[in-house]
Amino acid sequence: MKRALEAYLTTVQALFDLYMEEFFLEHPSLKGPCAEAAQQVDLSCREHMQQEMLKAQQNMLATLETNKVLKMMAEFYQKKETQTSLFKFVRHYIDGNFGFNKNQIPFCATGVDHDLPPWHRMGSGS
Repeated sequence: MKRALEAYLTTVQALFDLYMEEFFLEHPSLKGPCAEAAQQVDLSCREHMQQEMLKAQQNMLATLETNKVLKMMAEFYQKKETQTSLFKFVRHYIDGNFGFNKNQIPFCATGVDHDLPPWHRMGSGS
């Protein structure tokens, strides 16, 4: 179970990094302020300074609100979701929403699982 959880968390982090990279490609002016605020939070957490952590977190929230980052991320998600089902899959995976079937995942719907052992295919509906 521990290895599965570690693999899942590593996958989520990698997908989130790719998601944010794509977001900042469309909104390059936001990358600097967001990265700086995140680095301040990271530094304060590593140094275990309670007051600095609270101050850095408040600064991060203010940066996100001032730059309307959450609104822009919601718009970005809406736009990308309509463009590609793979993007939708990635977003659902990051959010932990596993309520989708293989027809929503482009590479599974085309039958990529055809050479899996029969016992494995049983759970995939093939």
